[in-house]
Amino acid sequence: MTALDAWRLVPHEEQLARMAAVLATTEATPSIDPAVRDRVNACADRGSVLPISMQDDCGCVGRELSECRASQGKTPGRVTLRDCLECKA
Repeated sequence: MTALDAWRLVPHEEQLARMAAVLATTEATPSIDPAVRDRVNACADRGSVLPISMQDDCGCVGRELSECRASQGKTPGRVTLRDCLECKA
């Protein structure tokens, strides 16, 4: 029996209670300050998303790289959104 099969055997009400307990203990992702977001969007140095051949990984871990004409980033000129947010904060 797989975990999914076992989950399907749990009564619906208990599934809802378990999910509510998980959601109650999960920390919410902090929202991005709108002023910082606007500064990132308006940044003249921020370029387009780099081609796959220039990415560190497949992009699955949320670290898609964009061009930075100000040579910011771990590799100068390649920045993540987090790099941009930290720069403009």
